[in-house]
Amino acid sequence: MAKIKICGLRRTEDAEYVNTLKPEYCGMILTPGFKRSITRETAAEIASRLDAGIIRVGVFVNDEGAVIEKYVKSGIIRAVQLHGSESPEFARRLKKALFVPIIKAVKVTCEEDVLKAADYPADIVLFDNGTGTGESFDREIFRKAIKKYKGPEFFIAGGLNPSNVAGALEFDPSGVDVSGGVEKNGFKDFELMREFIRTVRSRG
Repeated sequence: MAKIKICGLRRTEDAEYVNTLKPEYCGMILTPGFKRSITRETAAEIASRLDAGIIRVGVFVNDEGAVIEKYVKSGIIRAVQLHGSESPEFARRLKKALFVPIIKAVKVTCEEDVLKAADYPADIVLFDNGTGTGESFDREIFRKAIKKYKGPEFFIAGGLNPSNVAGALEFDPSGVDVSGGVEKNGFKDFELMREFIRTVRSRG
């Protein structure tokens, strides 16, 4: 069964929704300047309310290692998602220093993007369309490339919602990642989250 990551938590209500629905992962955007970015204080408050069994992921875009390290060592997050142009060497240093899972987001524009991702030193590769675009990448390009992919386990993101996540599951990913697709009026919606999770889990 594919694992589920609900990303872009911003409110304590979001933590309550996650605790009830129990996806395997939840994410918080910890780099300033993005639509769903939150402060360290808000992240700490959300983290304190989340069930221990749900893996808290901090999403960073080209941040310094010292910034990421503070979030990990404070216990706010238990996994790191690199969503920028971070080098393989940066990821290796981070993993060696922090001993946490590393997720690397990869923008899919061509077959080579998928194949090159296999060599990145990540625990999970997250295939996406960009940085929070809310749009899906070209599935036909991905369909051809993923047959040749020999890298770490992979998640699919980008434009997913309860109505179309079944299509992403056809690629047999280790997990799926959703943010805007389970929001209403700009905020996480419990019913949409529940529908998304039900759809994924109904497919075994």
